Amino acid sequence: MKKIWSLFLTGMLLVVIVSACSNASAPANPSTESTPETNNTTDTTNTEPATPATTDTESSDMTTEPASTTDSSTEATEPATESNDTTTNSGSLTEKGPIAADSVEKRPTYLPTDFPIPDDAVISTSHQEENKGKKSVLLIFTTKGSMETLSQTYKQYFDAKSLTDATSTIDEKNLIIQGTDPKTKQVWSIIGGAKTGKDVVELTVSWSEN
Repeated sequence: MKKIWSLFLTGMLLVVIVSACSNASAPANPSTESTPETNNTTDTTNTEPATPATTDTESSDMTTEPASTTDSSTEATEPATESNDTTTNSGSLTEKGPIAADSVEKRPTYLPTDFPIPDDAVISTSHQEENKGKKSVLLIFTTKGSMETLSQTYKQYFDAKSLTDATSTIDEKNLIIQGTDPKTKQVWSIIGGAKTGKDVVELTVSWSEN
């Protein structure tokens, strides 16, 4: 009986030794718990895309007010300045100096501005034209001034110009002065006399560039 028990214990011991040797020779398996796996994936869940910066210009582009326009209907329209000028086929006639209110025509613009015309002159004819670059004027007016005063005024005016080729007739009934201005080459003619049946003197003035 003892012999059987001894053999049993010996067999068990051998089994334990063989089992121990087998466990010792087996390769160690790495523990998945001790060696954490490398996470090669990039966590993008917490990475929010960059929000593009917004500026006021974006909103201003949408809300830009159109350029203000001037309401022409509210603007005060200045009345056109009244002009004393009259226009004929021969040119624009502009009053130069005092002319009687009952004048039919105006002083010709081509007529030299220093030519004296009585304040009470009533102009019946005022014509001017330009032909081949040469200007000319025909002016007819009446005045209640005396022949003596008129003769003196126009004699002094033309004497100052020292007219060449001049002719003159000055008396109680006639006023005639004609000639050429040697400086400007302008040709002058003034003929005047008492108008029949009326207490006025009528003068006819012609002027032209030569």
